[in-house]
Amino acid sequence: MSRRALFQQLLALVAIIAILLVGGQAFGQGNRDAAFERVKEVQERHTEALLARPGVVGTAVGLGNDDNPAVVVLLEHGAVGGIPAALEGIQVKKIVAGQIVARANTTMRWPRPVPIGVSTGHPDITAGTIGCRVKTSSGQLRALSNNHVFANQNHASIDDNVLQPGAYDGGTDPDDAIGTLVAFQEIDFSGGDNTIDAALAATNGNVSAATPSDGYGAPSTTVVQPSVGLRVKKYGRTTILTTGRIEAVNATVNVGYDDGTARFIHQIIISPGSFSAGGDSGSLIVTRDGNNPVGLLFAGSIFYTIANPIQPVLDYFGVTIDDGSGPQPAPPVADFSGSPTSGVASLTVNFTDLSTNNPTSWSWTFGDGGSSTAQNPSHTYDGEGTYPVQLTAANAGGSDAESKTGYITVTAPPTAPAADFSASPTSGVAPLTVDFTDLSTGGPTSWSWTFGDGGSSTEQNPSYTYDAPGTYTVALLVESINGSNTMTKEDLITVNEPSASEPEPMTVAVSVSVTGRSAGKNAFLTATAVVTVTDSGGAPVAGASVSGLWSGNAYSGPAGGTTGANGTAAVVTPEIKTRTLPARFVFTVGRVTASGYQWDPPTPLPQGTDTWP
Repeated sequence: MSRRALFQQLLALVAIIAILLVGGQAFGQGNRDAAFERVKEVQERHTEALLARPGVVGTAVGLGNDDNPAVVVLLEHGAVGGIPAALEGIQVKKIVAGQIVARANTTMRWPRPVPIGVSTGHPDITAGTIGCRVKTSSGQLRALSNNHVFANQNHASIDDNVLQPGAYDGGTDPDDAIGTLVAFQEIDFSGGDNTIDAALAATNGNVSAATPSDGYGAPSTTVVQPSVGLRVKKYGRTTILTTGRIEAVNATVNVGYDDGTARFIHQIIISPGSFSAGGDSGSLIVTRDGNNPVGLLFAGSIFYTIANPIQPVLDYFGVTIDDGSGPQPAPPVADFSGSPTSGVASLTVNFTDLSTNNPTSWSWTFGDGGSSTAQNPSHTYDGEGTYPVQLTAANAGGSDAESKTGYITVTAPPTAPAADFSASPTSGVAPLTVDFTDLSTGGPTSWSWTFGDGGSSTEQNPSYTYDAPGTYTVALLVESINGSNTMTKEDLITVNEPSASEPEPMTVAVSVSVTGRSAGKNAFLTATAVVTVTDSGGAPVAGASVSGLWSGNAYSGPAGGTTGANGTAAVVTPEIKTRTLPARFVFTVGRVTASGYQWDPPTPLPQGTDTWP
């Protein structure tokens, strides 16, 4: 849309708003209610007939030139004729509103085939613009954009996917792929002269020949050479439809890229600065009148836009502009199969596209909220139920949908038992008898206990006596026809040496701190747990043996130490290399022993934690 046309639309919109606002005031006056109702009835009776007239885009109720209620007729342009001055004695007021169109979202995921002028890019870049569709000498269709949009500044490989929308706008690889890279002119960053920044993608019918409906449509197949003063326009991802003027030709410019600076010769310079912005790279520049291709937009500043002349681009690849006027393919006839179609959750079904007439895009819905745009997707059903499946297949000729009701049946899986247990007491002097209680769920039918000192049992709720001092790990294995499960509790039972005198109780506290450094995407971290052991009077206990367990998302494993004269023991992890951030380190004290002292582990056990960064 030209700037002048946009200005006319804005003036019309302001006029319409003004009418409605004034009308709102009139409605508030009781003596005008009946008049407005009369005008409304007349307007509604004549709307269909008025809209049937060429150039009429709408009707409304407002105020006429004499400030009385009137029928308002909205016109596309001022030359629309045949509009009566009055209808049933009611004044008719004409307003030029221009063409009223919906605004396109150039960054969304467009149904295939996608229009030109919208978001695209290699999976490793942000986003650029699909310039146009071109045709090879053998009739193959290709999408044209920049090297730095499709080929990632020379870093791409032939057959890499090209996405719509670009990754910055939410496109993912391979679900949003519209084609593959087939050719590009390398950019010389070593000081040599460049003439084009361009690349081609094979899209298998996934790109149409025209812009969205609010753009200029399809480009002409007739190229126009750039000349100073030529009025031009473009449709791009970021600034959509803009117009401008060629300020200079045969320009030599240095253009900055992520990989360095490249010199371009024989280029076009276009004003104003608002003609383009970041993300418009790859847009086709055409004449304001006639849509004749002029250039391929690839760079710019806040003041000017830089473009390659389009003819050298087309000559390099041996292609011509395609305006979509050739024969279109027959629309697909959608069909598919899935295997398996029944089973227990989680059930993975492999779907196969059986559509005919060469579809180029696929849209699946699986009945459980899941979807896919792959041709032959796999989908996992986690919940039991019966699910319908639908496939919509499309190409440049149209689309077709195939729905299969109740196609997938998923049943609940058998439930394996989940082991759990408790023990009481968990500490004391030898000989110590502990009562174990099975807390398992899922209906186990057999139990296998190991008590950590070589003893075992197959009872559901056994009692077991520990004769020797020590710390013991207890495990319970439960089984049923649906499976088995094991629960292991490290250092659960602590048996102390009996003594003539009552040992003095100890108190344990723990804190954790993490230090580290970053290197690229990696972090190198070390965690230190400081365990403080004191007696009942708060004095430090030296020589206490401390053991526990590191856990968290960064490191796990047993560790321990011995307290010094200040009653503290430092337990340090090895240096950990991780990309998982924030990294969390947790140290849980499981056992503390010291001659003449006794520690009764509390519930929960003493624990310290820290995260980095």
